Amino acid sequence: STLNMFSKSTLHFDGVKALFGNSSDLEIFHDGSNSFIKDAGTGNLEIWADGAVIIKSGDGTETKALFDTNGSVDLYYDNSKKFETTAGGVQVEGDVDIRTGKKLILQRPNNAVACEMSTDVAGTMILNSVNNEGFKLQNQSTVLLELGNTDNNANFVSGATFPGTLTVGVDDTGHDVKFFGATAGSFLLWD
Repeated sequence: STLNMFSKSTLHFDGVKALFGNSSDLEIFHDGSNSFIKDAGTGNLEIWADGAVIIKSGDGTETKALFDTNGSVDLYYDNSKKFETTAGGVQVEGDVDIRTGKKLILQRPNNAVACEMSTDVAGTMILNSVNNEGFKLQNQSTVLLELGNTDNNANFVSGATFPGTLTVGVDDTGHDVKFFGATAGSFLLWD
């Protein structure tokens, strides 16, 4: 078959489309205000590249997104990379802003929800164990604080120092503070 070969630019006026496919499935055009690459037919719009696919500003000076073959997907704000996929997950440069009423949900490998992190309207951070499984605060592999799963107890595993005032509520027997010793069953009550 014979190919049409162009050695000069082709000019399409506003609203005049370059059409591709038997049913004009792909359209490229400018409507006078905006430019469009429109998949108007069946199937997907696929962009193939052996190298990276890079989306830039109109003058080419700022990168908006980069999709690297066998590599990362990077998203930019004002030409500064903010989000990157990695072999192990994702990497974020800057803050992650979780709005009031929204949650950061942590899941197990089987997609079961383990816990949710959110804030209330007063700005209080809430860490919620979905299935009463408790929490651990660790420094590397050393457990510093363990919150019980069903007994609602807080256990300072490696000790705790409070430079200010420690306020403790009244337990179910009316005691304000209960100090436990190393021997099982040994404790001191403070009212």
